[in-house]
Amino acid sequence: MKTGGGKRMRMMALALVLAAGVHAAETFPLVDGEIAAVIVGDVLTPGWPYEGPKNLLQAYVEQSTGRRLESVAEKDYDETTMPYAIFVGRTSRAEQLFGERLRTMSIDDYIVAVYPTFVVLVGATAETTAWAQYDFLREYLGVDAYFPHRLGLVVPKHATVRIPVETRLESPVYKNRGFWAFNAEGKAGRGWCAGTIPWRTPMQQRRFEASHTIQTLIPVKEFGQTHPEYFPMVDGKRKITDSGHEQAPCIANPEVVTIIIAKVRQYFDQHPQAESFSLGMTDGGFCECPECQALDGPAIAIAGCTVDSSKSQRWYSFLNQVAVAIQQSHPGRIITTLGYARCDLPPRDIAVERNIMPFLCATRSTWFDPEVRRTYLEITDAWLDRVDQIGVYEYFYGASLAIPMLYSHDMADYLRHVAGKSRSGQVAFFGEINASWGMDGPKVWILEKLLWNPEADVDALTRRWCEAVFEEAAAPMIRYFQTLERMRVNNAGRLSGITQYIPWKGKAEPLDLQNKFGLWQKSCQLLLFPPEDVAHCQQLLSEARAMATQDIVRQRIEYFASTFKLTEYASKTYHAYTGLNERQWNGAGPAELMAALLEGEDNLDPVDVLEFTQRMMAADHTRFHGPTILLDGCGLAVRKIVLETAGKRIADLLAEGVADQEQLIAAAQQALMAVVPPGVSRTEAQQRRLQSLRAMASRIVMAPRTQNPPTIDGNFDEPIWQWVEQHPWFNWQSAVEDPHTRTSMAFAHDDRFLYVAVRCPQADLAAQPRCLPKDGSRAFQYPSIELFLNADQPGVERDKLAYYQAIPAFGGGFMESGGGSIGDAPQAMAAHAITEDADAWQAELKIDLRQLGLLPTDHRYLRINLVRNLGSGGFSGRTWFPSPAAHKEPDSRGWLVFGQ
Repeated sequence: MKTGGGKRMRMMALALVLAAGVHAAETFPLVDGEIAAVIVGDVLTPGWPYEGPKNLLQAYVEQSTGRRLESVAEKDYDETTMPYAIFVGRTSRAEQLFGERLRTMSIDDYIVAVYPTFVVLVGATAETTAWAQYDFLREYLGVDAYFPHRLGLVVPKHATVRIPVETRLESPVYKNRGFWAFNAEGKAGRGWCAGTIPWRTPMQQRRFEASHTIQTLIPVKEFGQTHPEYFPMVDGKRKITDSGHEQAPCIANPEVVTIIIAKVRQYFDQHPQAESFSLGMTDGGFCECPECQALDGPAIAIAGCTVDSSKSQRWYSFLNQVAVAIQQSHPGRIITTLGYARCDLPPRDIAVERNIMPFLCATRSTWFDPEVRRTYLEITDAWLDRVDQIGVYEYFYGASLAIPMLYSHDMADYLRHVAGKSRSGQVAFFGEINASWGMDGPKVWILEKLLWNPEADVDALTRRWCEAVFEEAAAPMIRYFQTLERMRVNNAGRLSGITQYIPWKGKAEPLDLQNKFGLWQKSCQLLLFPPEDVAHCQQLLSEARAMATQDIVRQRIEYFASTFKLTEYASKTYHAYTGLNERQWNGAGPAELMAALLEGEDNLDPVDVLEFTQRMMAADHTRFHGPTILLDGCGLAVRKIVLETAGKRIADLLAEGVADQEQLIAAAQQALMAVVPPGVSRTEAQQRRLQSLRAMASRIVMAPRTQNPPTIDGNFDEPIWQWVEQHPWFNWQSAVEDPHTRTSMAFAHDDRFLYVAVRCPQADLAAQPRCLPKDGSRAFQYPSIELFLNADQPGVERDKLAYYQAIPAFGGGFMESGGGSIGDAPQAMAAHAITEDADAWQAELKIDLRQLGLLPTDHRYLRINLVRNLGSGGFSGRTWFPSPAAHKEPDSRGWLVFGQ
């Protein structure tokens, strides 16, 4: 029996036709003249996420050959009248030939055995028996889903199919192959495209995986009232939380450890077939109590490593206790965890129990840097020296990248390295795919093959993918995808010395390519795809178009070419502002930035990247999955220019007691225009930018003082409302105007409460989902408006800044949140009402400023921003004051002035 994880990849022509010198007796006739095989046994009964024909083998053979094979139960099979058969599942034929092997196979394994008169397709489980059928269709008929979209399904036509005799045991090298956030056609996230063949990734049971789980074992519902000491200490107080995005429980508390051990044992008792239990840290940090901090210690040292692993010794001191207890009660079971969140490297001073499987969280997308490659190989080797089994957790992102991020060769190198050096051969994989298939092309399809056989030839796989998908136009498309991968390496030097804005820190730092997310959401990724190289790729796409003769091939080329337009537009935009970016990071003042900004406008492609992206996502979300790249250089420079000219002037006048809106706006615009270089030609593009800057400088609204507070009923029938409309609004990640978004707003106060009224017209409102009150925690994913308020806080660290956020949504849903001294869960909304009519939805809000410490008696003005979400899962933000990264940035604000 031939074995190996997919080692028998071969060209379809060799398997589909009778090659010269091969006698018919050495092949199985699936379909040949009057001969048509019969399917015997248990056909696939699909489950999630597959949505296709129940008898998949029968359906696709018919699509490929035009012949519908008879399908019978084994009890009805008659060998005399059915001389050629395909036995599917645990048939007596499979038991007779492979019974002993089936009883000892790993649950991932399956057998494809071809004899002159019959075929056996059987797996260790019902799911892997399905994989054997997929394998049969792929290897012998060329039927495959090369990407999860109707255009990705390839079903070649055959009049005759004779299959060479062979027997294969397919056994994957990586024992877990989990893909998350697939973005298939017809599915918003995971799942598969209806009617196409899934890949060989476990969906019903996964052997090993790791995620943020520890908080689920110490739930608030069970222990919040009785044992606050089980929960994390933050800023000197116990924080009663079981959110995966908040701090983890107090793992120095021996009672917490005892409870976790008991619950893990209970899980194994209730799931005797389970091989592992996931015990990962949360995504929000660690307990700060003295006992937990005393457990901290150094991680091993890796020269040149910039990864913070200061919590490794604490985490593994805890995890070792669990692992020892489980080895005693359930020997052979594995505790999986994450090499993540300051636990990326092994602890230096303590051993790691051998039944622990860390999943090392990183990306190979930046391995074009030799130092990054060396560092992560050393980190991996340090783990391989300490554990018997290991997992790879890869950020395989396509989403939110404006460039194709293909790195199959580097991925193959790493998978081979891990598998080759593992002590036990027990290796696993989990990938956050977040696919943009129009960018990713063959990347994920190749990865699936490498997880079965890391020794597979990446170039051969790329050729096979392109020849199947593009047929007569394959040659230039092979060069296209190979060029995309090489460009990462060829242009890597352009990233040297780059400074990059870090949204969650609110500042710029030197680019760190060892960051586990790589270049994700970093605009400097476009340095790898300069306009001249993008033009070369466009030429290859044009060559493919010229060679295509079939309509389906033309459609597939356009699927990728239309997506690559995003790269073209984003690259031209980024490189138009090269001089602006350099000055921005070197600390230039507003006058110098203004000169560079206006110069860049004349070099700019007129296409708005964000608008183009949103149109593409609305048409077909599989091509690109957003939000789009942060074009932060321009956005940050624009914001800095306005804040250091108009903003400074407004603050000075407010301090002097000026509270007249027209006077403030006039002074703000005058201060802004004072830094426009003399003698500028003022082209049409430059005039548009200056008009946009003047609009930003005018972001001042008044909240008159009232003696007659409004009734919060959503009707707006009180005379106090002084409505304003300021246009344009801005696309929040690009600082580009959106002239179509119109929002009316009005404010008032009575010394304690701030009253807010907004009316939000939206043309497609009837087609939008309604956010019901029970869905309030996801209000931003619906048509909604986000209101941000804060006071200026000189000298306060950015992660401690206090702000308040309120989000009323179409349909009645509402949420509020905050940060800093205001707290994560403020309760300042005294009343709100959300109503609607045929053309718009509207909201009235009553905000208790005393709860927030923002009373008008203490603050003459507040900083304010409003963000309109139009739907589309939170990726459709339009902002009143531009926000280049995150809405909650305190610098992304205009001014709300209180009337006296």
